[in-house]
Amino acid sequence: MYFFYIRAMNKYTFIASVSVALFFAACGDDSSSVEPSLDESSSRVVLSSSSSFSVIPSSSSVSSPMSSWSGGGAGAIGSITDSRDGQSYKTVSIGTQTWMAQNLNYETANSYCYGDTPSNCTKYGRLYTWAAAKTACPTGWYLPTKAEFETLFTAVGGSSTAGKMLKSTSGWNDFEGKSGNGVDAYSFSALPAGFGRADESYSREGYSANFWSSTEYNSNDAYIMYLSYNYDYAYLNYDFKYYGFSVRCVFFVIPSSSSVSSPMSSWSGGGAGAIGSITDSRDGQSYKTVSIGTQTWMAQNLNYETANSYCYSDSPSNCTKYGRLYTWAAAKTACPTGWHLPAYEEFKTLFTAVGGSTGTKLKSTSGWNSGGNSVSGTDNYSFSALPAGYRSESYHDEGRSAYFWSSSEYDRTYAYLMTLGFSGGSANLGVFYKYDGFSVRCVKD
Repeated sequence: MYFFYIRAMNKYTFIASVSVALFFAACGDDSSSVEPSLDESSSRVVLSSSSSFSVIPSSSSVSSPMSSWSGGGAGAIGSITDSRDGQSYKTVSIGTQTWMAQNLNYETANSYCYGDTPSNCTKYGRLYTWAAAKTACPTGWYLPTKAEFETLFTAVGGSSTAGKMLKSTSGWNDFEGKSGNGVDAYSFSALPAGFGRADESYSREGYSANFWSSTEYNSNDAYIMYLSYNYDYAYLNYDFKYYGFSVRCVFFVIPSSSSVSSPMSSWSGGGAGAIGSITDSRDGQSYKTVSIGTQTWMAQNLNYETANSYCYSDSPSNCTKYGRLYTWAAAKTACPTGWHLPAYEEFKTLFTAVGGSTGTKLKSTSGWNSGGNSVSGTDNYSFSALPAGYRSESYHDEGRSAYFWSSSEYDRTYAYLMTLGFSGGSANLGVFYKYDGFSVRCVKD
């Protein structure tokens, strides 16, 4: 007799409103031999089987990051390259969301290859603790919330069949003579990567897939998305934060425009905006300003020193060139009197004023990386956005990307910001971790 213990809140968390009784009925309808019982002493659901480990009825997704992607479904396919290590990932648009179609394989502290075998990282991506997962996604992507998994399930037809829709067409073990593979209807290509335990053991390869969400359940646990070889369902549950689960990043995009300007020495404005200047009475630094439509913006990034603000690479010359990089909490109160951190809607107003999702019109005419798919800036409105990069424990993306905090909060972990990159002409609004360091461009009250 084997026992497989599943963390639960005395019931499974369903995307639709489904009772525990209905859940167990669904298990029986799927010809499972698993007979569940509630272990009250441990607040866990115990699934027992007379012949083999039983797996939680549910659906999640674990895709192969590098070599094993097999998508051919309905989702719109793209790709990205992670600038940190050069690895490329397929992407897929499903409903209103854009997901990585392969599991993250970026190496961080507290991330592991299944069985400590490097080839499994190539096949499945890495397994991360929750703390590592929260900051593992590349710029422009982030760990999805519990609600965003719910949105995914709805987009593919509901939780009762989401597992079948999202699982890859190969790689899953059979169950009682029936294939455990999915139909991969949306090119999500979820593979059964299994998971890692705190005792450095690994389990469930071929049987299950587990994806971290960014949503915390309590001080010990966080929510995960789960899929199994023997069910078509997809579920949300929670588990210990120190377990090793897969990461599938999501891209939060609202078409628009973004900017990062140079605060002191590198302003190169010569466009259509009406030019002025202000002096910050707190430290005597002066900034160019520009009127665009109905708004007046600083035409250079803020460089006022506060707690939790930084110079790129800890080099003072980069503060002179790019301005400082602020956490969201620091950014909210950093602008001088008469100016403020722009709200999400104020960035949208800026985009409308410059003609829509046209990042090239806001980017400076120099300073951006060239080559590949790079798009030069035209700086039509003297906004002069320079690629200041960002800070997340270390520094990234100088020359490649620009990020500006907004004052608008997404949830307790994330806030909105505006982004632009060197390889495209568009600009976007996205959400990022509040404790990362990004640039500030103030707008006049």
